[in-house]
Amino acid sequence: MKNLKMMNRIKFSLLMFMMSISFTYAQISSYDLKKGDVFDVNTVMEQNIEQDVMGQSVTIEQIMTTMETLEVMGFSDGLYKIKGTTQKMKIDMTIPMQGNQVMDSEGEGQMDDVTKALVGNEYFFFMDKYGQIERFEGLDEMSAAIMADLEKTAIGQMGQAESMTAFLNEDVIRATLSNLLSIYSPEGKKEWTSTSSAVINSLPTEIVSKRSFDGNNTILSAGELSVSGSTEQMGMTVSAEMSGTVNTIYDLMSNGMPSKVQVQQDAKGKASAQGMDIPMVVNVKSTSNITKR
Repeated sequence: MKNLKMMNRIKFSLLMFMMSISFTYAQISSYDLKKGDVFDVNTVMEQNIEQDVMGQSVTIEQIMTTMETLEVMGFSDGLYKIKGTTQKMKIDMTIPMQGNQVMDSEGEGQMDDVTKALVGNEYFFFMDKYGQIERFEGLDEMSAAIMADLEKTAIGQMGQAESMTAFLNEDVIRATLSNLLSIYSPEGKKEWTSTSSAVINSLPTEIVSKRSFDGNNTILSAGELSVSGSTEQMGMTVSAEMSGTVNTIYDLMSNGMPSKVQVQQDAKGKASAQGMDIPMVVNVKSTSNITKR
C-alpha cells in the first residue's frame, strides 16, 4: 500500500512536471490579435553615412524618433485589418557645411511645420497571421493630405515638398511594416529563410534573411542586403551599388506582436553621378519598443 502511494505520487509529480514543460515551452508561431487591440510603436533610428567626395571624407548623421499607433480593426477572410497613425516625429540631422538641423512635430519653429505635416494622418493595411502584408487602403488619400500640408511649409515654398513624400509610396511603407511585423514562418518552421524586395527611392533593394528561434519568445534574423539601380535626383541620374548585412532581434509578446525590435544594418558600396564615383559606408541602428495599451 505504501509503495502504491509512493508510485502515485511519483506519477503525479511527473505529470505536473510534463505539464509545466509544455506550458513553459509553448513556442509563439503566429499572431493572435483581437479587435480593438491598440499598440504604441516607439522607434529611434540612428543613421550614419560616410562618403568619400573628391578625396575628402564627409559624414552625414541623422536621428529619427517616431511614435506610431497600430489599432486592430478586425479579422476577416484570414486577414487582420490594422489602422496605422503616426503620432509624433522628430528628425535631427547634422550635415557638413550646414550644421545641425532639427524638425520636431511638437516644436514651434518654422521647420517644425514639416514634421507636423507628416503626423496625424491614417491608413490601413491587411496582414495575415504570419505578418505578411497583403494590401493597403487609404495611402493615396494620406499622401495627398500630407503633400497639401507640406506645400504650405518652408520646403514647399522652395519647391522641395515632393522630396519629403518619397517615403510615402507603397513599396517603402510595405518594406517598413514587413521589417517590423513579417517575422513568422507560414510553414511553422523553427529555422527558415525570408526574402523581401522593394523599390526604395527608385532603387531595387533586396534582403535575404535566415531566421530562427532563440528560445520561445525571441526570433533572430541574419540578413544579406543588396541595392542596385539608378534614380533621378535634382536633374541628375544617380546609380548605386551597395551590399551589406542586416541583423535583427525580435522579442515577442504572448499574442505574437513584437515587444522590441532591434536592427543593425551595415552596408558599403558606391554612388555614381556625372562620371564621378562616391564610395560610401552606411550604418543604421534602430530600436522599436512596442507596448499594448
